[in-house]
Amino acid sequence: MRTKHHLRMAVMMNRALVLAATFAWLTGCAAFQGGNLAAVKSYPAAKAKKSMDLDFKASVEINGYPAAGDVTALQQRWAKKCVERLRKSGYFTEVGETVSNPDLKLNVVMCDNGEANMGLAFLTGLTLYIIPSTAKDTFSVKAILTDTKTGKARQIDLEASVILWQEILLLPLAPFKTSSSQMSKCQNKIFDNLALEIQKSGALDQ
Repeated sequence: MRTKHHLRMAVMMNRALVLAATFAWLTGCAAFQGGNLAAVKSYPAAKAKKSMDLDFKASVEINGYPAAGDVTALQQRWAKKCVERLRKSGYFTEVGETVSNPDLKLNVVMCDNGEANMGLAFLTGLTLYIIPSTAKDTFSVKAILTDTKTGKARQIDLEASVILWQEILLLPLAPFKTSSSQMSKCQNKIFDNLALEIQKSGALDQ
């Protein structure tokens, strides 16, 4: 009897785990790119390559108010991604946060402004995602590019967003449109366009 009891318990536990895993999958969101910022497919040639020092600051807001908590780790992660994407453009002989005697100085402030209706999101969860809800993360970059020799400064403003849909009908897309992958794609797009705007500004003409 004890063996049968343990077997029944094991079967019940397995079923519970399967149901939990299924529920977790069902409640996944599908995220999509928003805004009008296009992905950079190729970079036009620049007349000259230059070294550039980066000063990067990050902030996070939720429904227009500063988010609680330390953003140091997030800032470091975004700054690292920014450097990687700028290097990928091939426009610079050197780019980083500790470049000595650079030709260019780039000051970047990047903000993630999250927008969500918390009440509707709660209702979505309460109805097991039958009633849909959305959330939006808008990434904005304000950059000042300065030629260290002439002192000439140029301003670059960029914005792109990710929209998260929470709805049971989007279940088939959930594994392919995860929030994390779309966030990373959006950030790559912004930094790639930042490199492109630096080239367009004429800072690499001589």
